[in-house]
Amino acid sequence: MGRGWSGAETIESIVPLPDGFQPSGIALGHGNVAYVGSSGSGAIYAVDLGTRRGDFLIAEQRGQVVHGLAYDTRTGYLFAAGGATGNGLVLDTRTGTLRHDIQLTTDPAGLVLGVTLTAEAAWFSDGGRPCLYRIALGPDGRLVAPVRSAEVRLGAAYAFVGGDLNASGIVAVAGRESLLIVHTALGLLYSVEPASGAVTPIDLGGVTVPDSSGLALAGTTLFVANFNNQVFVVELDPSLTRGTVQRALTSRTFDNPSALVVNGSQLCVVNARVATDPLPTTPYWLTSLTFR
Repeated sequence: MGRGWSGAETIESIVPLPDGFQPSGIALGHGNVAYVGSSGSGAIYAVDLGTRRGDFLIAEQRGQVVHGLAYDTRTGYLFAAGGATGNGLVLDTRTGTLRHDIQLTTDPAGLVLGVTLTAEAAWFSDGGRPCLYRIALGPDGRLVAPVRSAEVRLGAAYAFVGGDLNASGIVAVAGRESLLIVHTALGLLYSVEPASGAVTPIDLGGVTVPDSSGLALAGTTLFVANFNNQVFVVELDPSLTRGTVQRALTSRTFDNPSALVVNGSQLCVVNARVATDPLPTTPYWLTSLTFR
């Protein structure tokens, strides 16, 4: 189990975000820098997880929101899921410029919530449609021209629920041709073969994790952010068909966790605060849990 996440003690602290920010997704960039996206304004905030200091990578994007994020170390590109507008964004973190705005779907039911990266593609999840979207990447991480997306339908084993919140969090498995997704409404985890869209439910021994959102993977340990003020720690077997919920992390500073990243021995959790009125003065923060 690597670090022994399931039983380790944690040291808790908070990382402030701008008031009124409405955070949703997070990605770890170069060094200790994390990028946090806003589901309210489409802004992206860059913060050093060590010093707790930050600044806007990109300010408000009129008519645009940002949910899941993924960072490519090869290019410094940041991929962002655009929610109900059905698009995916690609930003250059070195310059703060928008490189690509790619329409993934025009279906009114589309809700692009998550994004993850493999060596060959960016993969986006959709909470309102039973599919993933693929954007091809070259060996250097740059987008393959002509830049366009391909829709991959999820297999029959995927329990799609029309009108509800389906796939949200998505994460690639390092060294494997596999993606992991979480079904928010049903609390189910799936392993996906990206080339075909074939889906295998992950058996948690009868346990479900409803109201879950973001995913982060460290070796065979999967962290699952849950809106009910907890983070599930799931130990997966090598086949990615079974897992055990080892622990449910809680914190007095959790407030509707929506996404998370692992940075060494540190787990950083986004508190979306969806049950709180999003006023300009509403405080927001990340919860940092350091394992020892």
